[in-house]
Amino acid sequence: MPALVTHVENGRYSLNRVRQNMIGCYSNMNKNDLDVAFSSKSNDWETPLDFFNGLNSIYDFTLDPCATAETTKCPKFFTERENGLLQSWRGERVFVNPPYSNIGAWAEKSYREYMRENVTVVMLIPARTDTKYFQKHCMEATSLGFIQGRLKFDNRTLPTWMADGSHKKSPAPYPSVLVIFDPMERGTPQTLKRFSQKGLLI
Repeated sequence: MPALVTHVENGRYSLNRVRQNMIGCYSNMNKNDLDVAFSSKSNDWETPLDFFNGLNSIYDFTLDPCATAETTKCPKFFTERENGLLQSWRGERVFVNPPYSNIGAWAEKSYREYMRENVTVVMLIPARTDTKYFQKHCMEATSLGFIQGRLKFDNRTLPTWMADGSHKKSPAPYPSVLVIFDPMERGTPQTLKRFSQKGLLI
């Protein structure tokens, strides 16, 4: 979509026009589902299992601080009611796929746990590098890992989701990035890494 990007930069497209073009580009996704993806009406975007398993082979995660019993990928997890933002992550290796309605708070929590408790934290978030939370907290990460291609998420709250797994997954309407706070890399220059859709370094 180079032409579309150029038009946006030149101020020739309104936000609604951009959104309409994006809907056309992601025609595999139900329009109602796409509305949810753009508006953050749902916080329940599950990490693709293959992608998580690749990351887990590197970091051996022990805690998912923002999950449910159905979506957690880790032995230990905190639900929305338990509120992982208020819990200590000390001694854990933490994987964070945060609620998209409150990414900033989770970015700050991840950064502070890393600095205060020497905790390893890997966050999976949209690559919105212009946001205040990204500039303030994510840019303090030891590494930023940009994902090749678009991840395909599950969301149990969407009308198209099927319990038997027969629903069609669609690419996210945004690129994704891993924000990595790793004490083993502390003191080294920040690096930019690329990860495959299997969660492995490439």
